[in-house]
Amino acid sequence: MAASEEDEREIVVQVTPEVHEKILNDSSYAQEIFNAYETLAAKTDSSVVSCKELVEITSLSVSPLKSLDSLEVPSNIDSDEEEKFIWTHTATLELIEEYRKLKKTFDEHATLRKRCFWKEMASAFKKLGYSVSADVLNKKWSNLIGTYKKIKERTTKTGRRKTHWEYFNVLDELLNEVSTPPAYLQASLCLPSCLSPTSFPNSTSQPTSFQSDIPASQLNGPTKKRFRRGDRQPPEWFIEFNKEWINHSRRSIVVQESHHKEWMEKTSLLTQSIQELCKVIKENNVSDFISQDTNGVAKEKSYVCDIIPAYRISEFKTHFRMSAATVEKLLQGIQLPKENRRGQPSIPLYDKVLITLWVLGNPESYQGVASRFGVSKSTAWESCEEVCQLLVQKFGANISWPQGDELYNVVSGFEQIAKFPGVVGAIGVCRIPIKTPKNDRDSRINKKHKYSINLLATCNHEFKFTCIFVGFPGLIHESRVYLGTPLYQQILNSPEEILPHNYHLIADSAFPLSSTLLTPYFDNGHLDINQLLYNKALFSTRKAIQHAFGYLKGKFRRLKFMGVSKMEFLSVAVHAACILHNFCLVEGEDLEENDETFQLCTNEHYDGEEEIAGQEKRDAVCMYLATLQN
Repeated sequence: MAASEEDEREIVVQVTPEVHEKILNDSSYAQEIFNAYETLAAKTDSSVVSCKELVEITSLSVSPLKSLDSLEVPSNIDSDEEEKFIWTHTATLELIEEYRKLKKTFDEHATLRKRCFWKEMASAFKKLGYSVSADVLNKKWSNLIGTYKKIKERTTKTGRRKTHWEYFNVLDELLNEVSTPPAYLQASLCLPSCLSPTSFPNSTSQPTSFQSDIPASQLNGPTKKRFRRGDRQPPEWFIEFNKEWINHSRRSIVVQESHHKEWMEKTSLLTQSIQELCKVIKENNVSDFISQDTNGVAKEKSYVCDIIPAYRISEFKTHFRMSAATVEKLLQGIQLPKENRRGQPSIPLYDKVLITLWVLGNPESYQGVASRFGVSKSTAWESCEEVCQLLVQKFGANISWPQGDELYNVVSGFEQIAKFPGVVGAIGVCRIPIKTPKNDRDSRINKKHKYSINLLATCNHEFKFTCIFVGFPGLIHESRVYLGTPLYQQILNSPEEILPHNYHLIADSAFPLSSTLLTPYFDNGHLDINQLLYNKALFSTRKAIQHAFGYLKGKFRRLKFMGVSKMEFLSVAVHAACILHNFCLVEGEDLEENDETFQLCTNEHYDGEEEIAGQEKRDAVCMYLATLQN
């Protein structure tokens, strides 16, 4: 079957594999198939398949096609003719001319889509004898516009003459020509300045024409002009804002200048006042911090000789943790050995004692203490170490085990607290934080990952220490500290000398239970009423050692952290602090509780074996307390 000239035009259809198979199997109805495709082509916008090609397919010898209703027209395959289409100079000019004609029509109808525009362009090109789809036309036009913009931008930036391009002048004339505003904008051009299109209730209705004084020649809109970035004027709101900002900056500068002037005036007045004050001091030779020696030479006042005597009684006790009368009694029991200081004047004993009390009572650095007392740092250190050793030598008897009548007074004093019988003393362990030691660091670190040493002590019902032992590393458990002290060895060897008449000590559950040391029942949730009553009485009585450690650290606050690493001095300083604690209690000094509630080291249960005699004695005391309760 030969195709006519009319059949040579391209039809926008596509052949699916199913339809193609039916065509290959049918040759008797080729003309009917061609008419059917021609009808279906008018209803779709698919890729291009020429009628000539369709006729060649249908010329094969195949079986007839039974029904044409099953034909489908898909839309995903491009035609080979479009892919091979070559844009000539004439075709490009006709594309620009057709765009010029259709652009005015589409500008007046803003609701039309871009796709419809290029469909119309494709129809117009088909009338001119070109078989090109809308996508090809759109792509070609985009390339033309892109080239035009590049040349235009390069010309604007560099100022050079235009590059010779055959379509530049035509596109420049088309894109810069005067265009009539669309119909949907003409109504808004006639609105008064006080109205806006959004002020009407129905903005979607057809635009209404208004009477206006604008000439009819201006209704077509302004001339379309391309402005450069430098030619654009800022909006009015920005101009107003800029004016307000400039005025605000000027006002700020004026305010700052006035403040600066006022500050300079005040500074000048202050300078004049200081100068006048210095003049008066110089004329009258008066100063609170200047004194005259015997030779008339001005010198700084001494803290010990001039400042401390001016303290009130409460101020002196606040700084040195004991009254001036107690310090005088302390000085009477200390005698310093005579030393040869190579011609240097020796520091008085009173000054050394005050330095020691200040170091133990205040967490101040040695440099600050030395500056306060007018001595060197090494002198302050040596004075503190010397006085602590003298206190241990001279007043070591202040920490002694109760004997005779004192022993019975201690037992009765403890029994009055919670009716717990036969208590000679409460025992506990307190950890003293120290500076990181240079040697043996692992043994000095405790369970809280802090370096410390252990202070084991027993006290009576009046919070007076009766036995102390200091120096064990912080890592050692309380039970091991107790088992390693001379107190335990003496109780083990001759208990009657320390704990006569079946008396005993009390401690927490971290210590081993024995007939001489009673501990509470381990609370596993199954204790009876009598055992709970026993634990309560023991805890109330054992609080004596807890308060004793709290008063010790409250009065001598250096024990909260000993900022030295010399172990010999640490032991001596803690021992001296315990001696001063007892000395103050004997002299009737008020006790100062620690800022924080003091807690004993641990409440862990002792893992070792308990003595049967200790269990029997604990049960007997438990039954005794239950009898008193009933």
